[in-house]
Amino acid sequence: MDDEGMEGGGDNAESQSILAVDDLPETDLNRNGIPEELRIVDAEEGDGKELEVWESGERIHREAGGYVHTGQKAVFLCRLDGEDYLLRYRPTMYQGCGDYDYELFTMVNDGENTAQQNAVSFDINFGSPIHGEFEAEKIAAFMEEVNGLLAQSIPLIVTDNELSKTFEKEGALRDTLWWLDGEETGVVRDSSRSLSENLRIFEETMNGKGKEDDVPETDYGFFSTEIMEADFGGYFDGLKGTAVLYDAEDESYMIYQKELADERTSPCSTFKIISSCIALENGVMAPDESLRRWSGEIFWNEEWNRDIDFRDAFRESCVWYFREVIDEIGPELMQEELNALRYGNGDISDWEGRLNTNNSNPALTGFWIESSLKISPKEQTEVMERIFGEDTVYSADTIRALKEVMLEQEQAGVFIYGKTGMGKARGVIVDAWYTGFAEKKGERVYFCVYLGENGDRNASSLAAKEIAKELIMDYFDAGEDSQEA
Repeated sequence: MDDEGMEGGGDNAESQSILAVDDLPETDLNRNGIPEELRIVDAEEGDGKELEVWESGERIHREAGGYVHTGQKAVFLCRLDGEDYLLRYRPTMYQGCGDYDYELFTMVNDGENTAQQNAVSFDINFGSPIHGEFEAEKIAAFMEEVNGLLAQSIPLIVTDNELSKTFEKEGALRDTLWWLDGEETGVVRDSSRSLSENLRIFEETMNGKGKEDDVPETDYGFFSTEIMEADFGGYFDGLKGTAVLYDAEDESYMIYQKELADERTSPCSTFKIISSCIALENGVMAPDESLRRWSGEIFWNEEWNRDIDFRDAFRESCVWYFREVIDEIGPELMQEELNALRYGNGDISDWEGRLNTNNSNPALTGFWIESSLKISPKEQTEVMERIFGEDTVYSADTIRALKEVMLEQEQAGVFIYGKTGMGKARGVIVDAWYTGFAEKKGERVYFCVYLGENGDRNASSLAAKEIAKELIMDYFDAGEDSQEA
């Protein structure tokens, strides 16, 4: 394979799609001198494509990309200095927040060996009180790296629709950031300027600081929120804790103890909502075929000492069951999904949960239990909206299965869906959660109640749940009273 054959292919843009590759070349990704065959096939599970690498009649690598938002991916064959690499590129954009990353890797020593990688995150929700970073130079430098690699590549699987459209528009494998001149922003790219200059103009315009005096004020419609500090102290009866109610339709929050609401801590068993969602959506688990065999080990909760299926495991918060599910999801897919959900700090580095000082049983520990993964109560409500809101990327079957197991009560027309979570350190309860959402007559509110360390007082997840239920019922009652008035 010569270097000319690895060019991005702009010369053929008029005659065929830039993503169409008729003949895939032989490769040597594991550097053993034996030619490998690349195959592109339909995904075994879900709607998407898969890259398979075969050597001597054996499949040595498999890479899947789905067309649903959380599974979107682009993989390329990249040739640098006469050597073959795979380039995995994920330009994830969700609700105005970008998480772009790439990995350039080989398969030396029977596994992925990263030769180069980088990532950049940014937030184009300008004007939001919780706006994140947007560093034009940093974004431009990252894109220069990516496009330099793409220029030496051919496409294998590209399931990201926006990226595909960008490649076709450019007539080459070059990502020019589709959102930079989108209709929603009103910003028009200046082709005579560099990418970093266009990004700075974009930032100035979106912040309403453009240098042109005649630039009209524009409602860009990305994200604007109202945060109201609420006095929910009566519900807590002196307990240290916080409550967040998030109305996504009005983009408004009611928050009790805002400082604590923004503090990240371990999600504990509330993470079962997330692991269930990922497993259901990606075919790791099906509700009606979900029975798992008990190992025979005696656990402190008698309900865990039996063969158990998904529905019972969720309701009984069976840790060993979800430890197995999460291991089957695997670190790569888990990280992709958490990045797409913008879940807290997204840190799954302590996969086995060895940082947990309260429990050393590998069946009952993991990154989500008093370990590396952390999330704030406010972020919990936002993640719930990303899963269950109008703009969800998850299938109706996944949402239906989650709502079935999360339904806590139906009272006076109010349906409450949620999950508890509780964690200890030094034998003391330090985290107690109840998070989810509630509905009444088409109106929905996302909620989270969190209790921290409260000494000898009862600060269990059951207490958090009772506070949440009382709060939610009063919330909907107050709404009805205001409508009648």
